[in-house]
Amino acid sequence: MNPLRIALCALPFLSVSASAAEWQDLFNGRDLSGWKVECREPDRAKVFWKAAAGMIECDTAGDRKHDYVWLVSEREFGDFEFECVIQSFAKSTGNSGVQIRSRFQPDAAGGGWMHGPQIDIHTPAPWRCGWIYDETAETKRWICPSLPDWKMEPDQGAPDPRWNHLSDGAPELLENSLRVLACGPRVETWVNGKPVARFDGTGILDDEAHKLHRVGLRGHIALQLHSGDDLRIRFGKLRIREIDPPNEATKVTVVRDDAQLKSALATLRPGSVVRIAPGTYQPGLFVNNLYGTADKPIVIEGLDPRQPPLFEGGNQAWHFSGVGHLVLRWLHCRGQKANGINLDDGGIIAKPSHHVVLENLFIENTGPQGNFDSIKCSGLEDLKIDRCRISGWGGQAIDFVGCHRAEIARCIITGKPGFSQHTGPQFKGGSSDVWIHHCRLENAGGRPIQAGGSTGIAFFRPADAAFEAARIRIEDNTILGGDCAVAFTGVRGASFTGNTIIGPEKWILRILQESRDARFARCGDVAFARNTIVFDRARIREAANIGPDTESNTFRFEANRWFARDEPARSALPLPTPEKDGIHGTDPKIDPATKP
Repeated sequence: MNPLRIALCALPFLSVSASAAEWQDLFNGRDLSGWKVECREPDRAKVFWKAAAGMIECDTAGDRKHDYVWLVSEREFGDFEFECVIQSFAKSTGNSGVQIRSRFQPDAAGGGWMHGPQIDIHTPAPWRCGWIYDETAETKRWICPSLPDWKMEPDQGAPDPRWNHLSDGAPELLENSLRVLACGPRVETWVNGKPVARFDGTGILDDEAHKLHRVGLRGHIALQLHSGDDLRIRFGKLRIREIDPPNEATKVTVVRDDAQLKSALATLRPGSVVRIAPGTYQPGLFVNNLYGTADKPIVIEGLDPRQPPLFEGGNQAWHFSGVGHLVLRWLHCRGQKANGINLDDGGIIAKPSHHVVLENLFIENTGPQGNFDSIKCSGLEDLKIDRCRISGWGGQAIDFVGCHRAEIARCIITGKPGFSQHTGPQFKGGSSDVWIHHCRLENAGGRPIQAGGSTGIAFFRPADAAFEAARIRIEDNTILGGDCAVAFTGVRGASFTGNTIIGPEKWILRILQESRDARFARCGDVAFARNTIVFDRARIREAANIGPDTESNTFRFEANRWFARDEPARSALPLPTPEKDGIHGTDPKIDPATKP
């Protein structure tokens, strides 16, 4: 399962109208007839775009002293299907792209800008090729995937790009193909025959900024040379055919107030997308019995990731009960007395909620005291929590009860004064196959990460689970402060590897057994390996706090780096079992402020 990919490609493919016009060539293979160069005045004398080898070539020949330079079609288009091939050179490090429905507008200072969406072609990092960046002046951000600015990480990019590069002097003519389908607010892209973007720009490509520049739904095709880049690239076989406007109603609904939001939630169906405009909204939203499908998930998201909608106050911001194939992203929840976002199976243990993606959520000031969680999940399968920020909570930052096949990735979890913050992420009640990685946890409670816990018998999922948690992977996280870094509490089978621990207050880890019924396996079978631990010997006397009824003798320690910053010579700590290949007393020189 990769729910994040599903989330980004959340729409069915469009089909080309049977009455589509004939294909028209946009390049005659000989010269740049039908095209014009647009740029700022200092670059007008430079010839970067030319016809060469039967293709349109951009070659800066090592000249980086230029601004953006575009080759723009003289014709403009609305709804169309576009195709071309691209030849790139392995030594070229520059960025390019194909802008669609765009328009160049000069400004009073003698410059100008090409407003409109761009299909990115960034050959040094092919995983960006095919995604959509909006070059409109008021936007300038990735719109597919939806991100607040120009930054994109490889894991957010297109899967398996298989990009082909030419080498100087190579006889073979390796080409890459690009296909774009633009129909109404919908834009779809394929790179080398593989689908990349399926994007509905309702509320985005037709907003006031795009209307101001007369782009987004109609405009020119433009090939881009990025400012200051050394680029050599070729475009060939450029052709287009105009198609009829879409006759199907969009499934994207843009809402701007509480009444519109409640109305949209009441009519959700597979494939629906609800985009919530910036503003403050009433919390306490309850959604139940809501199921998308694998190819038509239901998406609820902020319209503008730079200004996520705020759900403030109340007992809970959102409660989802009995859901499947659901995506939540770019929402801000603040000041709930109970839980920020609550997801469960509606109490039907045999029918778990499933395939849920939570990404780019900001949840703060939950509680502040008591067993109240920022994100509470009970009875979910195939769950991903990605790039969320959590700050200040009462009980758990993220609480899993009976959740299975779940991933928490790249989250920032920060404790605040005045909040009880019992644990950070916690996995208990029969939870299994959980992976938490590349997160930063700072002062995240007494137990910043807890694999296991203590759960009432009636709440286990499955009901006969013989462990609080099993098969828990905790990898490549940074954990600062807290009584300890991690507590293993009734877990059977876990790994804690590649993490960075800085400044725990009492112990490095805890080994506990709080569920004492005879049916429960005792805490054990844990690998603790290749971690970096920076601590103060004045505070830490032993690495592990070990409670009764555990199998601490089944813990395995290997190749950890231990550094007591106040007494480097005393960096070795007593462990439950002998460590293999441990490293002691060498300063890893970690800057906590820059460690992710």
